[in-house]
Amino acid sequence: MNIHKIINNLYKKAKDNGGIDYIFTLLRVTGIQSYKTDPFGEIYENIKKSNDKNAILSYDKFSELSEPLFLIFNLLNCVKKKDYNCSPFLKISMPFTFPPEKISIKDQTDIVIKNARNSKVTGLIKLLNETYLSPQIEIRKKWFLLKSLLVELFERYFKELLSYVEFPKYHTYPNFMVLELLTNNKIGLYGFKAHFSNNRTAVFKRDSNSTTCLNVAPREKIEFFVGNINELKQEWIVNGKPLWKIGLPGRYNKLGEWKPIVYPGKIQEIENRIKQQSDDYNIQGILFYIYTTCYHVIEFVVKTPIDLPIKNVLKIGNLFFLWKCPPLENDHDQSLLYDGWLVLNSIEPEYLEAALEYINLNVNRIGFIYDKPANWCLKYKMNIDKSAYSKVLKKDLKLFGEFLEIFPTSEDSFYLDCSIDWYNHAKISKNPFISFICYYIAIESLAIAITEGKANFKLNYIKIDKSTENSIKSECINKLFKQYYSTDPERFIRESYFNCVLSLKTRMKEVVKILFGKEHIFFELLFKNKNGRSLSDIRSDLAHGRLSMLDPKHRSIVRKRLPEMSEISKEFISRIIYNLDSSDKVPTWSQRHILSLSTSDPRNTAYITHESIFPNKDWRIRKEWCD
Repeated sequence: MNIHKIINNLYKKAKDNGGIDYIFTLLRVTGIQSYKTDPFGEIYENIKKSNDKNAILSYDKFSELSEPLFLIFNLLNCVKKKDYNCSPFLKISMPFTFPPEKISIKDQTDIVIKNARNSKVTGLIKLLNETYLSPQIEIRKKWFLLKSLLVELFERYFKELLSYVEFPKYHTYPNFMVLELLTNNKIGLYGFKAHFSNNRTAVFKRDSNSTTCLNVAPREKIEFFVGNINELKQEWIVNGKPLWKIGLPGRYNKLGEWKPIVYPGKIQEIENRIKQQSDDYNIQGILFYIYTTCYHVIEFVVKTPIDLPIKNVLKIGNLFFLWKCPPLENDHDQSLLYDGWLVLNSIEPEYLEAALEYINLNVNRIGFIYDKPANWCLKYKMNIDKSAYSKVLKKDLKLFGEFLEIFPTSEDSFYLDCSIDWYNHAKISKNPFISFICYYIAIESLAIAITEGKANFKLNYIKIDKSTENSIKSECINKLFKQYYSTDPERFIRESYFNCVLSLKTRMKEVVKILFGKEHIFFELLFKNKNGRSLSDIRSDLAHGRLSMLDPKHRSIVRKRLPEMSEISKEFISRIIYNLDSSDKVPTWSQRHILSLSTSDPRNTAYITHESIFPNKDWRIRKEWCD
């Protein structure tokens, strides 16, 4: 019989399943007590010094101790996810006597064996039977079994206490209680302090000769006196300070997982606070993660066909970490997933923007060095990226038939199909910069074909002669000279060259005027400044590298104007295909859309109020979650 293996298995399962009751078990939470020395420490020292020569006396002495059976009973309660019980062996009798009597060791053992059933701690019932109950076992053998059991039980017990020196200090619970673990380097775990959201606390400490018990009610389960319940808030608070400001070490998800955040309170107030701090969905998502989990990290996922030789965790600098996810069953995709996190030194929005840039920078460099694309995504955002699919009705098929009939069959069709291809590339891309450029090129490519006389589309565009072209250039240069030369001559030269001499913009204007008219809102959006930039200005800045995805302000500029660019591009192409005047309405379909969301996808279910909503969900990261 491998007693070491049985006891280790008991402790492991108890720790995995016990939660807060495992802490109560290790501390043996009771009321106020005083003693010369800690009973567990005394038993452990005595059993190590015990006399093997007189097995009968030694067995009689140590087999009558309730403490080992008490510990095993509550470890089994943890294994079975039951409450810690501070007095499982008291004899309840009437009339009630104080102090209450304990039942016999045999009865205590029977209770523990009964509790061990269905615990799946292999060998424990047999060990207890042979050690305490079986009359067939020779006394000397029973003594050595008992001695081995107690040594293993208490040796592991004190190791467990000491292991909590390296354990996180604060732990959150669904009722907005924060449990602070009290530790020292000599013993390890010696107590706890429970913090409630009304700034009240409860304390239990087990010292060398006494216990402290304040606002703790040790009954069949541990309860707390929390004070005025009307003052309780839906927020984790420690010593008057929100826990999200203090921060928890580590991260919310286990390595390789991406699950919804379990937050037991209402999130409306959190959402309002977040929206006041930033209008960027990514920053909002990070703040939501911090406020609801109290972890000061950014969790993200990298998807790339680069197989890095990582056995454990790859650390880049002091704050950036990657863990390679094992492939899932029946996964034939060549790309790999890396579960990443970045430790934060601040939770201010400006710092979070820089942190996002740092993630992007590192992922870009990995892709560049190993010559493969490397994409990444945040685990938690405040918007849903998933688009609704178009539900085409039978009557809408008529529109497609008419579209095919009217679509040019001349050489003009080539330029239209090229434009539609650019438009579709814009729709497919998840990069807002690429989408913007593709939408613009969809218009620009047609404008060039028209102004160069390669396509007509029945617009009857008359190509301007050289003299008129020179006159337009001079007028353009003179206007920019008055505007910029005296204050910024370098800008004057740059703007003159790109807007007047080498001017795709001029050609665009001519065609847009024909299709929409000079007073149309689309003309103004394309060529007149809105908040300092027209759509054509943004296109120029993108093309010449003056806007970067690394800059959150630049990303915001492009994202906000992207819907305008999409609408103009679609209408521009449609008007050419249908040969419409500026006052004509573009034919359209019924515009019925359906959004299908799976609650088992963490992108759609960012948070839940209780774990029981998804009790058996496998939250290992899926590749489709990163698309």
